[in-house]
Amino acid sequence: MKQPWPLQSTLKSWHDWLHMDSSVTKQSWAGDQIEMLVRSALVIKLMCIAGEGSIAAAPTTSLPEEIGEVRNWDYRFTWIRDAAMTGQALISIGHEAEAVDLLCWWIFCPRTILEFKAR
Repeated sequence: MKQPWPLQSTLKSWHDWLHMDSSVTKQSWAGDQIEMLVRSALVIKLMCIAGEGSIAAAPTTSLPEEIGEVRNWDYRFTWIRDAAMTGQALISIGHEAEAVDLLCWWIFCPRTILEFKAR
């Protein structure tokens, strides 16, 4: 059997995620804004860090304040307020698994920090 191209497999994965039962494309409250909801959901999913559960504050890191300068905007962090809103958005579109991963990450992180400081 011929293996699918990586792009085909990636497209199928994203399509399957969008079309899960009670997921993004079935949100009647979105009305005629469904296309914007789909794009927003994809961006949120892209910012979820698989395996950890955290959600990146921005999809880019170390953007220079000015080209060629040393100061940069470092957004490798997960901001609690923004991540909470992201978790709420994931739940509202029917993707509770990612929101649960985020909650588990919140529970795990303080324990890890305290264990590290105790050494």
